[in-house]
Amino acid sequence: MGIASHVVPETIGSLLHNCSKTRALRHGLSLHAAVVKSGMQADVIISNHIVNVYAKCGKITFARKMFDEMSERNLVSWSALISGYDQAEEPTMAIELFSKMRLDPNEYVLASAISACASLLALTEGKQIHAQSVKFGYSSVSFVSNSLVSMYMKCGRCSDALSVFSCISEPNSVSYNAIIGGLVENKQAEKGYEVFKQMRRQGLLPDRFTFVGLLGVCSTSDDLGRGLVLHCQTIKLKLDSTSFIGNVIITMYSKFGLIEEAEKAFRLIEEKDAISWNTLIAACSHCDDHPKGLSIFKEMANRVCLWLDDFT
Repeated sequence: MGIASHVVPETIGSLLHNCSKTRALRHGLSLHAAVVKSGMQADVIISNHIVNVYAKCGKITFARKMFDEMSERNLVSWSALISGYDQAEEPTMAIELFSKMRLDPNEYVLASAISACASLLALTEGKQIHAQSVKFGYSSVSFVSNSLVSMYMKCGRCSDALSVFSCISEPNSVSYNAIIGGLVENKQAEKGYEVFKQMRRQGLLPDRFTFVGLLGVCSTSDDLGRGLVLHCQTIKLKLDSTSFIGNVIITMYSKFGLIEEAEKAFRLIEEKDAISWNTLIAACSHCDDHPKGLSIFKEMANRVCLWLDDFT
């Protein structure tokens, strides 16, 4: 007797849902086999769960095969596969599938399709999907508007991104990060810093993604004061001790020629990765402190848990 013969579809659905959340592919495969054996694959809800399991586990070919075999598809079916293609970094397939969908999209489908447009820098298609999000009343949904901001920024359309942002009734940290990061990438760091200050006035806490771009563009003597302020804020938020931010701080100080400050930032990183060591060695080279660079290199070589790479 198979597992599915003893349980109702709701239970199978719940088990498959847990497989999606935990990326448990092996269990998902077993459940799929049980579903086929019991004939339960005709249930669109069960089939949707199977598509989602494969999509979430990165097995997008399996997800597409299941989708194509479904005798009935609903909006959830399309959403699961479009999102799966986007997450699997196959944006062309995501847009192609979206264009074939004859159902009115929901906010999840729209956000995935917009994200795919961003990956492809497909501004024309992105604008069309933006129009659909307005038409169906989803443009104000936070993750749709955030996707629109990111899409316009990646396409170099800062004014369009700011226009979308200004219409968000309650922007969250993700919204602000998309705007700040986009402005920095589009060489409008000053405006990005102004948005950062606006974010702080709104009482929102910045996170590592907020700081990484702003710290990364602090490179001239005029930026030192701003860099120090940003560094202090990362300390208050206990972000400076993470390698993600600590590595950027090391680089920032090396640009100012402050190798001692760079090393202090390095020593405060709790779990240094290979990038942390390489960043400090590169900082020493940049500041012409070759003896210190060699010393750091030897210290790194003595750490058996770290492998020297080509960059080192």
